[in-house]
Amino acid sequence: MLKVSPRYPASRLFSRQDLQAATGISDDVLGYWFKEGLLAAVPASNRSHRRFQFDQANIAVVLEAMRRLGANIGVLRKFAEILQHGKAVASEANELDHMVARLCGDLARILGRFDDGHTVEIYNEEWLKSARDGNHDLDIPSLRPAKSRQEIIDDWLYINAREGDVKAALPFATSLTSYDAFCFDAYIDLINPEIVGERLPDWNWVWLTWIDQSGKARIYSGEDASPSLVTDMPVSAFYISVSRLIRPLWVKEATA
Repeated sequence: MLKVSPRYPASRLFSRQDLQAATGISDDVLGYWFKEGLLAAVPASNRSHRRFQFDQANIAVVLEAMRRLGANIGVLRKFAEILQHGKAVASEANELDHMVARLCGDLARILGRFDDGHTVEIYNEEWLKSARDGNHDLDIPSLRPAKSRQEIIDDWLYINAREGDVKAALPFATSLTSYDAFCFDAYIDLINPEIVGERLPDWNWVWLTWIDQSGKARIYSGEDASPSLVTDMPVSAFYISVSRLIRPLWVKEATA
């Protein structure tokens, strides 16, 4: 399982009543979502005594924000499926920390683009050698197209060597499909350790999201969620403050 901040109650199991109390979402709405499969009970739960992990509260408040903006059950189901699949992927992450988990998703997406026939650029070994020798040759391009998946993997290991034990995470990263990576990224947005840090973050972690014309959910998060950076912006989208929704669930702010 992916590592989570100790400020998240990862070892606690919540009843439906606990989730209602934590999120403030009406019992009728939660009951309907349980029936429709938008929220997932732990596997050992029987129907009359279902129990839920803390992440289901995080998912619930995001879905509730969308519901209040008019999203119907079909739209909510699409996003719930993404987040619940992301949770399933995270269960295979074998104690990865948040940063390395992000990098695994990055590699899976890059490999997916390569497999689909897109050009993927990696560092040019000749340019790196000239840089290490202190002899930058301006005629040598810094990047070149990758010729194989292994070249992309080697480049990823080189670039991220200082970010953690990325080599140990490689089997997990290469096991992910592009869809796995998309869902995994969305899920780990909701358990970002910085959301529940010691102080209220200076930044506001947001989602810019919508259903595209093909019926697929699109999610841009963090810095990528700026409307000015999204080239395929629709005429309307959900702009959701993930950090402001989730932090109050688990952090009691000091009052003056």
